[in-house]
Parts: sequence; structure tokens; C-alpha cells
Amino acid sequence: MYDTNGIGHTSTTLNVSVKADSCTCSKNSSCKPCGWLIPDFILMIAECHEYCLTCFGLLNTQCKSCANSTTGTEYLLTVTTCDAVCGDSYFKSGPNMCSPCAKNCTTCDVTLDNCSLCNAGYVYWPVPATGQCPKSCPAGYYYDNNTVQCEPCDPSCAICSAFPTPCSYCNVSYFLLGDACIQPCPAAYYENVVNRTCENCSIYCVGDTISFYQPKGGSSGLNALYIDLNFTEDVNFADFPMSTFQTISFTNSAYDVSMFNITYTPITLRCYRISLTPLGFAFLVN
Repeated sequence: MYDTNGIGHTSTTLNVSVKADSCTCSKNSSCKPCGWLIPDFILMIAECHEYCLTCFGLLNTQCKSCANSTTGTEYLLTVTTCDAVCGDSYFKSGPNMCSPCAKNCTTCDVTLDNCSLCNAGYVYWPVPATGQCPKSCPAGYYYDNNTVQCEPCDPSCAICSAFPTPCSYCNVSYFLLGDACIQPCPAAYYENVVNRTCENCSIYCVGDTISFYQPKGGSSGLNALYIDLNFTEDVNFADFPMSTFQTISFTNSAYDVSMFNITYTPITLRCYRISLTPLGFAFLVN
């Protein structure tokens, strides 16, 4: 019998060890005289592909690790293939080694998520220093069918679908008029700081008159003072900011709003009333 005792194989070396066993004869044995038996055998050796350093076959797709050429080319391992470049969706992650890109990248470089091309269902966003593949362009960017990537909106736009317009929402200090973000709003428009839009005063503005009085039949005492605000158009008081629409102040520094109980009550669709009831003192009625 013989034992190869393991074969270590690279593209340049092959180590083989062979050991033989002996035959033991008895006195009555009819076997031939004892001695060492080394059987004849043929061992065929073939080198790995020139791109492979170690291998399990003869092709460059059957490599375990990669070699460098005599001219200095560094061959890179993608799974079991050695070549001068990494395979699709792989990047050079170390000497003679390729690693897979992130799942949303078709190609990447240096790191797995520094993408240069995106898989289907993702868009390319060339953010500073790196490239990424989100599902959609982030705020401040739009997808350009010509460049096939996310492009920045106009600096005034927070959300847009092209450059410089149309915009659908504006950055701070800008207001949307039509499909553009401007600063300031033109005459006859006011700045809606909540929606960041220019609103037409002719649509949203109504006339207002204010009247002050005490209820009829009142006399000196803890009577309320009524302040009625009368508008020229119907007002939805469910949404109207009655308590902040006007400011109540006193020219006499001896008084302030904390000395009154103040209530706000809709009277009609075009009027609401502010009632000021003194706390601990009385209005003097002439």
C-alpha cells in the first residue's frame, strides 16, 4: 500500500511524499520472499492558470487566490475567478481581493456603498465625495432623465421636479408664487409663513370695523366691556385665530390684561366679540 500523505500544490510547487509498507510471511506461507513493496504509479501534474496563485482546477475561474504577473498586473479574486478587474457588482477591497457592492449598487468603488451605478428600482445620487443609490431623490434634488441621476434644485426650492422650476415647496425666507420661490412676495400678496406661499390679499382679506361698548342697562359696577369685530365677509371662526388676531394693551401703565377676564365669542358669521370683565374693580359709566 502507499500513502500520498497530502499534496500541497501552488502554481510553482508540488510536494508529494510516498511511504511503503512491508509484507510479513509465516513459515508455512507460500508467499514470495518478504521485502519492501513500492508499487508503480503515474502522477500527472499541471500548473494553475497563470492568473491563479492557488487553485482547484486549470481555469482562471477555478482559483482559490490570485497571483501578480511578471509585468506587475495584480489579478483580483471575484468568488473563484481571477482577472485584472473585479466582476460586476464587486469592488477591490484589498490586495488581490474583490468584495460585493451594496445590494442597491450595480458598480461601486473603494467601499461597498460608494456607488457609481445603481440597480433597477434605485436612482443615482452623486452626493459630495460619494455616490449613493436611494429609492428616490432626497429633498432638494430631482431626478433628471437626461443625466439619469439626482440633480440639485434651485437654492430657493426645498422640493422641485426640475431646474429652476417648477418648485412645490420653498426654503426658509422664500415663498411660493405659481411654481417659483421668490423673496419677498409682490404687492397685493402677503407671506404665509406656515405654507411658505404668497397669498393673494384680494382672496383672503376682508374689511373690519371695531366697536366698543358696555351692555345696555349697565351701570357702575363689574360690567363687561364689549369689543365687537365686524367683518365684511363671512368668516369661519372654527379656524379663525380670534385670540391672536388683535392685541389688547393699555396706555395707562397702571392696568394690564391680567386684571381682566377676557373671552372670545362668535356672534354671527361676520362678527365675534371680545369681552373684558374687570377683576376686583369696576368700570365707571357716565
